[in-house]
Amino acid sequence: AIVIISLVFAALLSLRFIQLDADPPIMLAQYGQSALTDPYLYTWHARQATLFPPDQQIEYERFAPLKFTAVSAAARVVFAVAGVSRVTANVASILLSLSGMLFWLLALRKFWSWGRVAIVGLLLLSNFILITYSRMPYLENGLIFFFGLTSFVYARWGERTLGQILTGVAIAGAALCGKLFGVLLFVPVLATQVYFLRPRSLRPI
Repeated sequence: AIVIISLVFAALLSLRFIQLDADPPIMLAQYGQSALTDPYLYTWHARQATLFPPDQQIEYERFAPLKFTAVSAAARVVFAVAGVSRVTANVASILLSLSGMLFWLLALRKFWSWGRVAIVGLLLLSNFILITYSRMPYLENGLIFFFGLTSFVYARWGERTLGQILTGVAIAGAALCGKLFGVLLFVPVLATQVYFLRPRSLRPI
């Protein structure tokens, strides 16, 4: 059974890396052209930093905040190792998305058995939306990374003061380096804190 599950995981992972130079699914065209234009705008600064010295880089003030996103940071690392291309930009996005999912599964492992965690992993890896959009460097993939990181840190060390501080740092990263609405991760964390700190008289017997 373990061998079969491992093969399924490997197959689902490989789907993300097949034909990374291909255009997005045609069905996305009905929602606009953003799948062909927006993702690679988010890796613009990483491309500039890799190909040109600072005095030769073109800067657009409007796009300055994109320089500090998780997608841009991941792209800079991948570009430095494998060169600048559409394929390597997509690889950076995939690595962010998969890292976020891995952190999320490790967070679940504190509460669930490996069997349950494996089922969740299979569902995540087989999700068409995640497969499709993880192959393009959207900012949401950076948000997925910080979501997983926040969940992992809070699940593992949320009962300690340092763990709570690190959780806050991760949430700030989600908002500032993922997407602004990543700040909403604060809500479930706060709700959990309130639940565990509620008066003892309100706790179930």
